Amino acid sequence: MEEVVITTSRGGTAACRDVDTLINPQRLIYFPDATSSPIEHLSRPETDGIRCHSCQYVCRQVRRIQEHCRKEHNWQNDWVKGGNVKRKAAPQREVPWTTGVLCQRFFPSRAGNRWFEVGRGQGAATTPSDPTEQAPTEQAASRIQLLRDAQAQRVKASREEVIRVTAERLEPHPWLNRVGWAEHLRGLDAGLLRATTEPIREDEGVLGAMWSIIATVLDQARAVRLEPRRCTRRYGGSCCAPWHQTQEMDDDKRPPYRLTPKQGELWDRFEQAAEDSRTPQAERERAGLDMLISMLDHQLKRGHYENALISALAVMGIREDGGWVQITDYTNKYSAVIKVARMLVVHQAVVEQRDEVATLEREMGREEAEDRVVSLFQRVRAKVQRFMTRTSGDKEAEQTPMDWIIETRTYGMHIQYNTAVAGVIDWVGDRVSYRRARFTIGQLSDALHELVRESRGLLAELTMLVET
Repeated sequence: MEEVVITTSRGGTAACRDVDTLINPQRLIYFPDATSSPIEHLSRPETDGIRCHSCQYVCRQVRRIQEHCRKEHNWQNDWVKGGNVKRKAAPQREVPWTTGVLCQRFFPSRAGNRWFEVGRGQGAATTPSDPTEQAPTEQAASRIQLLRDAQAQRVKASREEVIRVTAERLEPHPWLNRVGWAEHLRGLDAGLLRATTEPIREDEGVLGAMWSIIATVLDQARAVRLEPRRCTRRYGGSCCAPWHQTQEMDDDKRPPYRLTPKQGELWDRFEQAAEDSRTPQAERERAGLDMLISMLDHQLKRGHYENALISALAVMGIREDGGWVQITDYTNKYSAVIKVARMLVVHQAVVEQRDEVATLEREMGREEAEDRVVSLFQRVRAKVQRFMTRTSGDKEAEQTPMDWIIETRTYGMHIQYNTAVAGVIDWVGDRVSYRRARFTIGQLSDALHELVRESRGLLAELTMLVET
């Protein structure tokens, strides 16, 4: 079967190459003029498009148009975070884009997923015609489309409301009560927050560069401790996207975490290094490493959710349908964060020792410099005692993000391993597995036939249809 599919696929590819009217390469795709009518064969145009005044670029998210204007047109955002948000939002702001634009796209993902404007200046001409003037088939299609739109609006509304209502509906659950996700994210748009955890798109240049740097740092840290690569790749940099994207949101739409002055300085330094391609790679990697360590080296004085790392983990607890991730699927994230944090601490200690040796080498020989530097063990121990273990009994000790993560993971694993879960049936080919029972469909069929035969004989005996 697999060979047939491959052969068919290759034949289809070869046939497509022979069609002269196909567009190749993709950069030659023609996008309609903004004044043209919406394309009927595509999905209905969206009404929340945002168009750039300078180059007619169209998207549907404010943070994307902001990033585009900064990168392509050197636009400077005059909005300063903090202060009285309502007072600052009262006056009309001058921005280089237009909202409420009708837009469509050819494909929902991959190549050709770029939005383009349609129906400019047509006004009511873009609205659907009166159903009574349509043909019966068109009326049926219109009714189906209206039902789909209404259902989509209901689903969207329920997702937007989920964080506000689940605080009362699900708070009695001991796990949700312990982590406090609903309380931390109360009043925020669940769909918008979860979108920050989606894979990075190709048009997110700065975020893509930041992730590339962090991936390199994680690979270097993994080489120091010889950890499995899948752990670092899956969870190591998953918090970078929520941090970057929520920084672009207004204060009333983003999670209420707070960066310390040191964290803010290191974040800005890392973001600038990632944005400027002329920055040496070693300097970019050091900026990314120091930023990640600063998120761990944080004394929590106002509560654990003031930390950006713990806040990002709360956002990662939102499911696609707007609910909360089950405890059985979430404690592994805490374990991965702990493992990656240990890697980064050791890696930073190695980098700091190497830099100190290089500095001392300017004044003395290498062997003498290696004898004068602080040992790797002392560096790692100092970091571990400061922010990598459970809070000590010292009266002046403050809680750290790692202390909260370790404690919460322990609580979650206690619930996970002491709570019965629903059984899972695995079906591979004709073999079925359930817990310790394994059998084939043929064996199941034979067992059922034997059961029927024995039942028929027993019933015949009980009803005295056979001689004893």
